[in-house]
Parts: sequence; C-alpha cells; structure tokens
Amino acid sequence: MTKIARTAQNLNSVERAIYLALSPELAEEYLTTLPPLEAEKPNAAARKRRSLNRRIKVLREVITACEQQIRKMNIAWGELERGQQIDLRPLLKSLTVEGATVTFPRQPGDEEETPAAREQQKPPRLL
Repeated sequence: MTKIARTAQNLNSVERAIYLALSPELAEEYLTTLPPLEAEKPNAAARKRRSLNRRIKVLREVITACEQQIRKMNIAWGELERGQQIDLRPLLKSLTVEGATVTFPRQPGDEEETPAAREQQKPPRLL
C-alpha cells in the first residue's frame, strides 16, 4: 500500500467543507492532522484482478462440466427406465477441469453391483 499525503485536492466532501470553513493558516494545519490516504500499488491491484478473473473462468468451466454431466446422467436415467444396463462408474467419477476438481463423497448404494455380487444375493435354489 502506498501512502499519499493529504492535500486540498484529495479531500472528501466532509473534509472539504471543514477545510473551506477555516482560515488559510488553520486550513493548512488541518491538512497535517488528517491521516494519509492509502492506495494499492497499481501492480497489486492488477494482480488481484487477474487472480479473480482466472478464478471466475475456472468456475464457469466447472459449471459447464456440471451441466454436461447432468445431461449424461439424464440420458442414463432414461436408459435405466427402459431397462437397459448402465455402467455408472464414468458418471459417478469426479469432474475435473483445468484448475479444479469436483469430488462427490460416495454414498451407500452408489456402487454398481457386479454380476458376482448379484449371484451371492440370490436365495439358494431348492431341488
């Protein structure tokens, strides 16, 4: 941060009203009592703007990736409704774009059953 000394040109409206109401000698003394203005260096502000802009771009890419994933999941939902077999693994993977990864915690029941697991769950046949 750069500190800028106070002058008659950089007073706010309240400070200017007080400054103008004083005699010239008191007005100059009044300026010395005011704290200096603090301004960011132009490079620091530009760096912050670039950083914010990069983050906004990444978030927009995440939104686009999420919308594409939703479309794929809606298609898979319809296929399941029609009785087709669906491999959920690619649909349940983390979404990754340059600069960000969106990961969802696994919930019970999220794993797709393997045929071997289904065989184990079947009741035994009686002969």
